[in-house]
This record gives sequence, C-alpha cells and structure tokens, in this order.
Amino acid sequence: MLKASCTALIIALLGQPAAGAERAVIVVLDGLRSTEGFDDPEFTYIPRMGFDLAPQGALARDCSNNGATLTIPGHAAIGSGRYQNLPDDGSVRPIFPLLWEYYRDQTGAPETATVIPTTKRKIRCMSYGTWTGYGSADSARLIGPTWDDEVTTSLFLADMAANAPVVSMLNLGGIDMGGHTGVWNDYISTIRTADSLVAAIWEAIESDPVYAGRTNMIVTGDHGRHSDGYGDWSEHGDGCPGCRRIPLLALGPDFREGFVSWIACQQTDLCRTLGSVLGIPTPFAGGRLLSELLANPASVPAIDQPGSLRVTAAGRIVRFRIDGEDGPLDLAIYDLLGRRIARGSCASDRDWSWTAGAAGVYFYSAGSRTAGRIVIIP
Repeated sequence: MLKASCTALIIALLGQPAAGAERAVIVVLDGLRSTEGFDDPEFTYIPRMGFDLAPQGALARDCSNNGATLTIPGHAAIGSGRYQNLPDDGSVRPIFPLLWEYYRDQTGAPETATVIPTTKRKIRCMSYGTWTGYGSADSARLIGPTWDDEVTTSLFLADMAANAPVVSMLNLGGIDMGGHTGVWNDYISTIRTADSLVAAIWEAIESDPVYAGRTNMIVTGDHGRHSDGYGDWSEHGDGCPGCRRIPLLALGPDFREGFVSWIACQQTDLCRTLGSVLGIPTPFAGGRLLSELLANPASVPAIDQPGSLRVTAAGRIVRFRIDGEDGPLDLAIYDLLGRRIARGSCASDRDWSWTAGAAGVYFYSAGSRTAGRIVIIP
C-alpha cells in the first residue's frame, strides 16, 4: 500500500524532479569538533573546506546532533531522518528506512545505484534498516572497512567511475580514531587529511561528465567531541556543546552559493531535504526541509508524507487535522527563509487553522513526524 501511494505521489506531484540535482553524496566527518572546524574563523585545520568550498555552497553554522552523540546513532539520524537509541558497536541496524532504501524502493534502481564506502567496520550496519517493506532488497553496497580515509576516498572515486552511484554516503572515520588516541597532533593530522579529501571528492564530482552540475554534496558530522570544561576532549557522548555541534556544508545546483545560515537545524533534516530535491518521498523521516539553504525553494516539489495528518487550504486559511490519532501534535509554519512565523497544535478532537498573511510558498513541520510545503495562490 505504501509503495503504491508513494508511486502515485511521484507521478501526480513530481513528474520529473524540478530541482537541479540527480545525485547525492553525503560525506560524514566522523568526530570533528566544531572548534577545529568551521567555528574557527581562520579555518586553521580545514583551509580547503573553509576557503575553497564554503564560498561555493551554503554553510549552516548552527547545526546539531540532538540525539545520542555517538557514531552509529549519528549516522542513523543522517540517513533516516530519525533519532534512534542504537548501540554504538554496529550490532543493531537502524529501525527506520534510510535514504538509499527509499531511493531503490521507489525507483527500482539496481544495487549499483547506492553505495557506502566506510573507514570504520561498524558503519556496515547502515546498509539497510529493519522497517517492514524495506530492508536488504533495498540495501546500499558496502566498500570497506578500510581503516584509512585516503583509501576510502580512493575506492569511492573508483566506484564513481565504474558504477556512477546515485546516492552515496561516505564515512571518513579517521578524525574520530585520531581523536580517541588522546594525542592532539594525531587528531589535527587526521582533520587536515580529511579536509584535503573532501576537496578532492568535490573536484572529482565537478570534473566528471556524469556528476558535474547534477550532484549535491553534503559535508556533515555524526558527533563532535567534549568541549573544554566538560570532559576529556578525546571522548564524546554527552549533551555538551562540543559533542552536539556538527558541520553542515551543502554544495551543488540545489543550494545557495556563498551563503551562511544561522537558522538552527539538525541531523534529522538531511534525509528529508535530500529526498525532496531528488524527488523521493521519505515518508518515515522526521526533520524539516532546509529551505533556507536552497537556491530556489519554490522549485522543490512538495512531497506530502502518508499518514494521519491532513492539510487543506481554502484561500489563505490552512487547516490541520489528525485522523484517528490522539495527539496533540505540535505544528510550526516557516517562510522561505526558514523563519518560524506561526505555531499551534491539533489533536483528534481539535483542528488548528492558520491564516497566511500573504500569498506565497510556506513550509510546515509537525513535530518529528512529517513536513511539507504549502502554496497560497493570490
């Protein structure tokens, strides 16, 4: 039933994706603390990302991991759009479907279309989740573990040339491994290496005739490290600012160029955002569309998510209703710049109505369950 409804949504709402990208590459900088990353105005350890890549894309300066600040939960939140309490040893797969599962399930793409190159062994559990209707049939191919970020990157670039995957997620785990040694120079050296590798990946994308101008690349993190005064910098796992704050740089045709955003966002926004620009519904993802980072938010298709929330509009009045669910469900309305302009709640016995001040494009979020676009016609 879900597959049929998703197919109908794609045909009815999308046709062909209205946005510019046909491919997505996610690069996860495992364990980079923000003070050694984009929070350093001199970009001391990340000169390529800071001075060369950031001016080409949209940089979110207030991005957080609001779940468990560990490797496996962090990667699961990026891939699925849901925070999940998972052991950090890779022994348990994510519960919710992952972006590559949505893609293969809804397009029928072959296994060559998705790939996860990884430095760390435990990331192998990210190839697919356990949600009914998805799973191993929709899994991503695995490359590694390599235990070396340079090898991981080299193998990914070779796979790009051989298979041209559509959805890829790379784990560059060297930073975290360097950090856990407790030797500052080891940690810094791995950051510098990752910085050069990220630049090399983007340069390869932009020089490849299949990928150039058709690929979005997200550079982000799974978690940081303890802030000074909160514990040993070599460790992580609590809610301190250093552990929660993560990088987010979005490059590609769908994202703004030379833009810096201070609007709060989080890991769980990435699955929905990449799914939207690729034209792929992500019905079980939470988070919101990162409209403030998009070059042309109005061009991104509105993909309604299946579920009990019903959204209807008559003129400038938009009504939110829950069918067969108790609630209450917290709701928020955002403008094209990602600013929250209204909030409310509804339950099975209580609707919420919002009146738009003007015609235009708005976005709504309903807790962590769903999000979508509202178009108010003049």
